[in-house]
Amino acid sequence: AEYMGDLGLVRSMEGAKSARRVAVLARQIVPSHVSNTSSNQLPMVVEPEVAEALRNGRPVVALESTIISHGMPYPQNFETAVEVEQVVRANGAVPATIAILDGIIHIGLNTESLRKLAQLGHKCHKCSRRDLAYIISQRANGATTVASTMYLAHMAGIEIFVTGGIGGVHRGVEESMDISADLTELGRTPVTVICAGAKSILDIPRTMEYLETQGVGVIGFRCDNFPAFFSPDSGHPAPLRLATVDAVAAVIDSSKTLRLNSGMVVGVPIPADQAAAAEPMERATSQALQEANAKNIKGREVTPFLLQRVNELTKGQSLKANIALVKHNASIGSQIASALSSQRRQKTSQIQKVSDKISVETAGARRPVIVGGLVLDVIAKPLPNNKLILRTSNPGSLERSTGGVGCNIGRCMHLAGVSPLLISVCGEDESGQALINSLKGLGMTVDGIQTVSAARTAVYQATLDESGDMLVAVADMGIFKEISATLVNRFRSELQSASVVAFDGNISTSAMSAICEIANSKNVPVLFECTSIAKSLPLIHSRLISRLTFIKPNVGELVAMATALSSAAKTVSAVGSEGNRDFNNIEKLATIVLEAGYCSNGANGFRGLQHIIVTMGSDGVLLGSSLNQVIKFTRLTAKPTHVVNATGAGDCLVGGFLWAFHNGMAVADCVVAGMEAAHLTLQSQESVPLSIQGSRLLAAIQEYNRRDR
Repeated sequence: AEYMGDLGLVRSMEGAKSARRVAVLARQIVPSHVSNTSSNQLPMVVEPEVAEALRNGRPVVALESTIISHGMPYPQNFETAVEVEQVVRANGAVPATIAILDGIIHIGLNTESLRKLAQLGHKCHKCSRRDLAYIISQRANGATTVASTMYLAHMAGIEIFVTGGIGGVHRGVEESMDISADLTELGRTPVTVICAGAKSILDIPRTMEYLETQGVGVIGFRCDNFPAFFSPDSGHPAPLRLATVDAVAAVIDSSKTLRLNSGMVVGVPIPADQAAAAEPMERATSQALQEANAKNIKGREVTPFLLQRVNELTKGQSLKANIALVKHNASIGSQIASALSSQRRQKTSQIQKVSDKISVETAGARRPVIVGGLVLDVIAKPLPNNKLILRTSNPGSLERSTGGVGCNIGRCMHLAGVSPLLISVCGEDESGQALINSLKGLGMTVDGIQTVSAARTAVYQATLDESGDMLVAVADMGIFKEISATLVNRFRSELQSASVVAFDGNISTSAMSAICEIANSKNVPVLFECTSIAKSLPLIHSRLISRLTFIKPNVGELVAMATALSSAAKTVSAVGSEGNRDFNNIEKLATIVLEAGYCSNGANGFRGLQHIIVTMGSDGVLLGSSLNQVIKFTRLTAKPTHVVNATGAGDCLVGGFLWAFHNGMAVADCVVAGMEAAHLTLQSQESVPLSIQGSRLLAAIQEYNRRDR
């Protein structure tokens, strides 16, 4: 091996192999869209109903707000907006009306905000993409157009947008150069717009040509000719024709897969029985255009003037047709969104089945195995801005969630893209069933979880201080004595064929010994997550340390283990506090543990403990690696993090580490992946956040390697 860098990072054939695996994974993992705008600075509020739907992959339909403020008078605009949202819900989707109120972007409006927007009417700025920065900086009110609604919907992760009609190329463009920003936005923002075509006041043939130039797919839904807003037939052919919502959803999904990064237009004709007669509408449009020219009305004021004037000239017929077409579009758009959501769920299920099949067929079902705790976590914390006072009652909140060290490690790996076998136990009680259901809901297998009728499901109750750090915890873990050598031996074949085996300190020493014996017999790497000072020592006393490949203590656990192993540790036990560490002493203690774990004559070439991963909080991680009894240390610094909740961070570090190790990464790269998973966890209220994705862990490894070079 060649040692490079000030901290002696090991570079070997393993490193070259890891680099190849990083490159392969980079091609395999397609990262989800991440906005360039910092979420900490973006003034955006997502309505809870919309946020929950987006998290769970339920269909969401974006709705613009200019149609409310500028399209109709109050209260008809408010009533219509409420009715359109009801249509969306009736067709299985969640409505998300988008607007800017007092400089805050709203993705979804509650009834009060919807009414405020409707009452503001023309006092609300008509806000296209170019106006967003101004409206937000001035803390003003903005009603979004097609272009800005598309942009903000995409930022929020919404793919379907319903409106009345799109803007386009205006008549007389050769003199005015008036082309709607909607068309440009469609060419660069991957949102599908469900509409009644282009407004009949526009030059539709030139609009179609411009969309073609922008690479925008234009679909006629159950029609051969593209619709013209109030009229179901513009007389101009639609480039594409589809007859079912499933077919449209499939095209949208294919566009995303191809990463075309452009939008699509689905033209839905207004029902013939509700459409205004084309000829009188054209006459009224021509007259309104002449009046607009005579009054020198230009730019953003043209469309509102024309719509209002056409409504006057048709004695209200155009407004009735407008309301009818918007509701009809909302119905079709919601059905398309529901079909897209359904197809994505089916695809995910099929991919999981194929992935499971590949896992079984390759390398003798080489699948990670995790043995450890499955726990109902109860987290207590004081109310915001309240300092925790000891030995008295504190106002606060209690949150219940799925937890346990082994379970958290497994969930983290699953979210990153590798589904392990989790071996654990729970009681035959309501808490146990809830935990099993939560894992099933994530798509994890629960074949390794045994129910025990005579024991309570494990419960962990932690109290956090005002900064989110754990102050104290109580653990009711008596059931874990049921994770015995007998239980472990039931999964002998799975352990022997695993890519890596990990266990936490909650299980009995007999179970630890059985795991090591089975894994060592086939030279399967073994990792021990120390869990706590008390739970790290039984493994030391049982002399199992030389049966491990990896061990992951924090500084306190390292001091306790080294002291138990050698009297020399007492002379170097002063390791300092977070932010003021004595790294030399920490390395000396880690050396004691590594040397105690050395194995010169292991069965099947097993070499004993090769790596120690010492977590040091905000000071990062110290990686100690032993090659032929030559020990080198690498210190990896932690990202600056605003800690929301520290619970689960250590578990997710192990989960990220094992995800990378399973994928063939070098050990240093595995630590980087683990640190990224921990970083994401610290920023979340959840012990295993959904933000953990293989693509994000991989990006962290790639960034680390770029800096290292």
